[in-house]
Amino acid sequence: MRIQVLVVSEIRFFREGLANSLGGEEALEILDAVSPDAVAATIRHRRPDVVLLHVSIPSGPRLARTIAAVVPRVGMIALAVEEDECSIVAWAEAGVAGYIPPDGSLTQVADAARLVSQGGAACTPHAAAVIVRRISRLAPGPPPRNLTTREVEIAGLVEEGLSNKEIGRALSISLPTVKNHVHNILDKLQVDRRSRISVRSGSLYPL
Repeated sequence: MRIQVLVVSEIRFFREGLANSLGGEEALEILDAVSPDAVAATIRHRRPDVVLLHVSIPSGPRLARTIAAVVPRVGMIALAVEEDECSIVAWAEAGVAGYIPPDGSLTQVADAARLVSQGGAACTPHAAAVIVRRISRLAPGPPPRNLTTREVEIAGLVEEGLSNKEIGRALSISLPTVKNHVHNILDKLQVDRRSRISVRSGSLYPL
């Protein structure tokens, strides 16, 4: 079954061009390409699986909330998202599950649509790091099990599935430093492998 996609952009030639380009993807069915003003009526009628949003902040996150209220289970992907913390957090809090940076490719957009339609999330390592930092800051109480703030942050990225190299790039630290932190986390949690690190409600527990 093909993934039904709605393209939304403030710029007509952008949304029409993206819709035409993605139309060649075998797994995707482009339902329509519309302006933000036409979204509410369109999603009520067409019920897409995934909505691609190319809308500036703060209008974009507000629109995402409207979409989620009408079709609660729809997957949403924000396009051309600047990788600063404010932008990423604004979209995340609005319920968006996928983020494509300004230099992202059509292949990334198509892959993200497939992943998000299955209930997954699609974002760069940097965006993942920003979201985990946000969760860590909102979590009540001190870091669990004597982990430092940096170790809590890295543990969250480990659970997200990032490799040591990806974590280093996302946090701008060296690979040996990442390895040292991971070793300390495993030691403090008294687990023997990274797959047993879990972040739940802002806290760490060994599985």
